Amino acid sequence: MIIKNDKGREFFVRVVKKGERWGFNDCLTHDKADPLIEFYDRTYANTKSFGERGQFVSNYAASTLAEHPDGAGLILWGTDPAWQIDAEAARPVVELARELAARA
Repeated sequence: MIIKNDKGREFFVRVVKKGERWGFNDCLTHDKADPLIEFYDRTYANTKSFGERGQFVSNYAASTLAEHPDGAGLILWGTDPAWQIDAEAARPVVELARELAARA
């Protein structure tokens, strides 16, 4: 899924299930039943430094996002406004997390 925040920044959002690779350059293997939801900044996607997903920014456990309050945004990394997701852009991600949690 690709979402765009209110600053115009696009993010690739990816679900990582148990046994799948994740993180910067897919250097880690997810070992928990609770899926991860990763966020990649698409600003530099398909460049030499970053692959087709873009720059890895952050992840949340699906169960954490499933409990995220409606109408609230997400902070992906620090105080950089470009890496904050407004409530409207966060809504489909939170809905996805709730669907994943309901299946668990």
